[in-house]
Amino acid sequence: MSPNSGVVDVFWRGTDNDLWHKGFTPSTGWNAPEPLHAGPLGSDPYPVSPSAGVVDVFWTGTDNNLWHKMHDGGWKGHESLGAGPLGSRPYPVSPSPGVIDVFWKGTDNNLWHKWFVPNAGGWQGHESLSAGPLGLRPLSDQSKRWSRRCVLDWLQHRPLPQVIRPERRWLEWSRESGVALTRRGAFSKN
Repeated sequence: MSPNSGVVDVFWRGTDNDLWHKGFTPSTGWNAPEPLHAGPLGSDPYPVSPSAGVVDVFWTGTDNNLWHKMHDGGWKGHESLGAGPLGSRPYPVSPSPGVIDVFWKGTDNNLWHKWFVPNAGGWQGHESLSAGPLGLRPLSDQSKRWSRRCVLDWLQHRPLPQVIRPERRWLEWSRESGVALTRRGAFSKN
């Protein structure tokens, strides 16, 4: 994950089930691995950078809720965002500066979503986007971004659906023809 030019942040779940971090900056090189004291984690961590110098990390907790830790000038305490039980790991994307969308497969095999909008009071409630049954969990791909739009797709037991969400409003599901043979993902572009 690279929130700033030349800066690299790497996150993993350690053998102690804690959240670990190692960072690189062009001026100082690699720092030593550091535990972030957010465990125990129930899944691998997934980072997203909603703006320069800010990193948000998400994981499924051992209580099957959505968990979060943020770096903005320094590490903040970890917090449960509730929304459980999650049926898969969470996959965050940032479709526009400061905005975060987190997707996961619910225990009902439907697509679920929770989002953060700075000007709308922060974290918003979680919601089912239906669209099930999902064959696999949704995946995020931060390398693909569109301006103020979020495109989401995933493997299903039937032809692959796709959703576009401009201006924070979900549009109708559209189906691609054929059968998906590879994993697909959630991604955003700005």
